[in-house]
Amino acid sequence: NCSQPICFNILATNSTVCSTHGDCILPNTCICNENYTGPSCQYPICYDIPSNESTVCSSHGSCTLPDKCVCDTGYGLDNCSK
Repeated sequence: NCSQPICFNILATNSTVCSTHGDCILPNTCICNENYTGPSCQYPICYDIPSNESTVCSSHGSCTLPDKCVCDTGYGLDNCSK
């Protein structure tokens, strides 16, 4: 179907397009939902920092969902700062 764009080998009408966190509006062009970023909306954002940045979760954890850090052992608070 030539009327539907394809984003990263997934048709725009497929429910998994743009990592399920956005809309495919042009070929390989996703518009991400709030709190997600990346070419295919694959990165959640934690406290204004994308999950693929080294400083996410105060550099002491992983951002698994928007504003949801999983802290390394010995760190706590919402953003793993202590």
